[in-house]
Amino acid sequence: DMNDNEYFNYIETTNNFIDYTTALTNFKNLPLKIRTQLSENLPQFSNTNTPNFLHITQLLRELLPQLETTHNNWRAQKRAIYIDYYANINTINSRLMFFAVAGLVLCILVAILYVSTLTHSIRYRLKKLLSSAHAVYTGKTQNIHLPEKQIDELDEVTYYLHKMTDRLVDIIATKKVIEGTEKERKRIAMDLHDHILADLSSVTRNLHNITASTKPKENIDNLTHDINNIINNIRNVIDDLHPHLIYTLGLIAAIESFLQKNNGSNQPECYLSKDISIDDVLNEHQKINIYRITIEAIQNVLQHAQCSKYEITLRKTKTNLILSIEDNGKGFDHQVTPNTAQHGLCNIRERAKIISATVMWHASRFNSGTCFVLSLPLTTESN
Repeated sequence: DMNDNEYFNYIETTNNFIDYTTALTNFKNLPLKIRTQLSENLPQFSNTNTPNFLHITQLLRELLPQLETTHNNWRAQKRAIYIDYYANINTINSRLMFFAVAGLVLCILVAILYVSTLTHSIRYRLKKLLSSAHAVYTGKTQNIHLPEKQIDELDEVTYYLHKMTDRLVDIIATKKVIEGTEKERKRIAMDLHDHILADLSSVTRNLHNITASTKPKENIDNLTHDINNIINNIRNVIDDLHPHLIYTLGLIAAIESFLQKNNGSNQPECYLSKDISIDDVLNEHQKINIYRITIEAIQNVLQHAQCSKYEITLRKTKTNLILSIEDNGKGFDHQVTPNTAQHGLCNIRERAKIISATVMWHASRFNSGTCFVLSLPLTTESN
């Protein structure tokens, strides 16, 4: 028999036992001693017919402290595991945050580097495009740099700028050729009118005088003189149109012939320094254009320089033919020139472009005056 107090103690102890055994869900994880006691006394716990409450209560009082200790140990282990777990989670989160920030910073640095490189590349290409545009403006079309391959719109702009320049050069060259042709026609017409027609009129008068004169021999001599003048004038016109000496004796001989014709008493002194091998490295097209340029430059000196002497130098380097004409005159700014000289300078520039030569004017080595320099690249075959 069990009084009420013992019964309630039994019920409380049993409930505690059930709670602990329920919390300790895995029976195999219990200590060996407790498992042995539970296994040995399990029949008494499961005997519902004649339970020995006092004995069961005594067993429970022995097992409960051990179960409570085991339960507390497991709870402590579980708490430690949770603490380690959350500590690992925090560590992983910190590392992820660090790598995320590092990746973001790296991406920003790469983006800045890429934008800087792209900006530098665009600015460099814009400078080249500006240089090409300036070359078009100044007429130095050989300084235009075409891209090796078209990648974007800048390359297309450069390509079309080059094509537009070619067309513009062709148009300007055609215009200059037409203007030059008209100028030559006008000069030839004036020469024919002032010299040849005048001489022919004189011949006509002398023919009339022969029949009416008492001195036919004197009139015949005058007639012969006039006819010789006509022949010389026609020869000069033909020489100006197409100097045959270039094809027979060469460029140097043609320039020397021109200087001899213009070596009067009122003309400035002229000094010619030449390399006789120049004729061997030039073709006929180059010779005729260099001759025209030389004559135009010399006439500019004679008409505008007001000098007492000038020097002409024709020499050859390993890569270029150099023509220089230098005077001790009053000098001029070739960027701002009088209208009388502007046309001659344009002719010189256009003829230089035809043979891919460059021309420039600068101060003379004398105390005053101007130096004109032409540089013509020589091909490997010519060298």
